[in-house]
Amino acid sequence: MTAAAGQLQHLLRVLDERDISLGHDDVAWAFDHNETKPKITSWVHEYLFAPTLLTKEELHYHTTHPDGTENCTGHGPTGRPLSDSDFEAAIASLEASTAAIDKQCQLLETQKQALTELKARNTNRDGSTAARDRQKKLVREKAQLDFAVDELADALQSKLQASIKQIDASQQLAS
Repeated sequence: MTAAAGQLQHLLRVLDERDISLGHDDVAWAFDHNETKPKITSWVHEYLFAPTLLTKEELHYHTTHPDGTENCTGHGPTGRPLSDSDFEAAIASLEASTAAIDKQCQLLETQKQALTELKARNTNRDGSTAARDRQKKLVREKAQLDFAVDELADALQSKLQASIKQIDASQQLAS
């Protein structure tokens, strides 16, 4: 394959990749004529390789944004391009905001530690309060049981005395 044929194939492949509707018959004539052959071969070699070709994404961007990138500066269509001082100012602003965010993070971390300690103290206090509440409940239950035992003992004592009186009465009648 000659250099011109290789350049023609490369041109056709690039056109096809970018959905440009030019076929072999539309461009081959330029590679066939002696006058245009060196110019078109040189042009393909110079402009249709990776360093100078747009990627598909870049091509899509430039077809959907015909004004190019001049609106990206925020200065409008007649705005000036961003200068080094603009970038330096933006970097300084970002560094300042990063420092402020770091300071806020430290403050939040301190608050988190304080809240954790407070929660731990409340948990300990709640634990001792729960122990006291449980102790009070046990004392109440013991008092209720003591009262029930006393009532049963009194009832038993009354029945026992009644039974003794009945036995004594029966023995006196029998004698």
